[in-house]
Amino acid sequence: MAATTEDGRPTEAGRRGDRRDALLAGLVALALLGLFVAVQWARLNSFDGKVAVSTARAMTEGRLHLLPAEDPTKHHFPYSHYGIGMPLVLLPLYLLQRALHIAPHLLESLASPLLLAPTGALLYLAGRELRWSRRLSLAGALVFGALTQALQISQEAWSEPGVALAVALVVLGMLRWRTGHAGGPWLVGSGLGVGLLFRSDSALLVGSALALLPAFVPWRRLLSERRAWAGLVLPVLPVLAWTAWYSLRRDGSLVPAVYGGTFTTPLPTGFYGLVLSPGKGLFAYNPFLLLAIPGAVALWRRDRAATALLVWLMLDRVLLYSRWSDWAGGVSWGPRFLMPAVGPFALLAVYGVSRIPRLRPALRGELHDAYAVTEEHAGSDPSGIATTAVRRDGGWVIDGEKWFVTTGDIASVYIVMANALVDGEPLGTLFLVDRELDGIEVVDDPPFTHTYPHGHPTIRFEGVEVDDEDVIG
Repeated sequence: MAATTEDGRPTEAGRRGDRRDALLAGLVALALLGLFVAVQWARLNSFDGKVAVSTARAMTEGRLHLLPAEDPTKHHFPYSHYGIGMPLVLLPLYLLQRALHIAPHLLESLASPLLLAPTGALLYLAGRELRWSRRLSLAGALVFGALTQALQISQEAWSEPGVALAVALVVLGMLRWRTGHAGGPWLVGSGLGVGLLFRSDSALLVGSALALLPAFVPWRRLLSERRAWAGLVLPVLPVLAWTAWYSLRRDGSLVPAVYGGTFTTPLPTGFYGLVLSPGKGLFAYNPFLLLAIPGAVALWRRDRAATALLVWLMLDRVLLYSRWSDWAGGVSWGPRFLMPAVGPFALLAVYGVSRIPRLRPALRGELHDAYAVTEEHAGSDPSGIATTAVRRDGGWVIDGEKWFVTTGDIASVYIVMANALVDGEPLGTLFLVDRELDGIEVVDDPPFTHTYPHGHPTIRFEGVEVDDEDVIG
């Protein structure tokens, strides 16, 4: 965020800072694009991706409808039920691919990386608007790209990467609108428009963020800024017109029809499945995002409006899709429907790390940490964890054995998952455990057939005493 003079104009130092942030955001986008491209298979295996590609190719022939051979299931015949956003991204990639006579899907598989890379750049800029350091803002962007399911989703041509971009636009826009930046409302409006292009449910799931707008901009200022409202509305109008026209042709109604299921799943069942279950749970597939919980608590004390926004963009998805009959999202890696909101949670997670004094050197690269979760009978299913933490004299005593603790041989601190016994009931809890404490022993370091420079030892915790302040959550 740029420094300003008394009349609100940016100082020369502020302009230099803005230029540096713009440059770093561009470098973040390039770095993430390289990462996403590196994991591509140059093929699109999912049914949804194939429908998007078929729609894009149909557009090159001057039509929007699909032919029978392009959708053998007839689920999307004659018109696709998916948003037009992904076919629009695929269209130039397909045309270039055809003009260069290169292998099918080689360029089309870059559609999601081209959406997710700028999403990371926007998250970096959002961190800067929150007055975070460049290092912390970079960490948030890189965590999003490398330590969340975004890396896996980048290999498919689904609508979720486009909605993730829309969410990031809205977050940055709301933060900039608060500070009086003229581009803030335009970013929010663009985010709403982009979200609608990819998924019609974005009208609710992304648009609901506007309910928090008075927490960012006082009502008196909102009512007096007519140009701001123009920036909010104008990007959305053409998308609404397109959506209504296309829905009328496809569904016979100006409002898109609900496709693919019904809201019949009991809320507790869907909530557990999306958030906690080992098969599709948010934290099972994005374990680093567990730190978003203490991060949200810490950020709430400093910036309640921003915290509410970042949390709500995930919570509204959980609440809606917990009731959906296909809440799991079909064949996908992790909770597909929650993926658009992992960016805001990545920001909260790195903020949580930055607030833990003992882990601040880790963020600076001065020491190493290691996750100690897997056990002999537990790993991807944390419900089988046998390690316990028993309350004692203002702290906890940890007992258990962890397997395959990656970088455990060089780590200075371990993040240990254990069942805290509260009133006799086990409660899964993360603890920060210093390696130098008594009772920690490396009992095995099995060899692996890879070139990774560090080990994956088995570590035993026997009567290890930690304080209450070492409880992460």
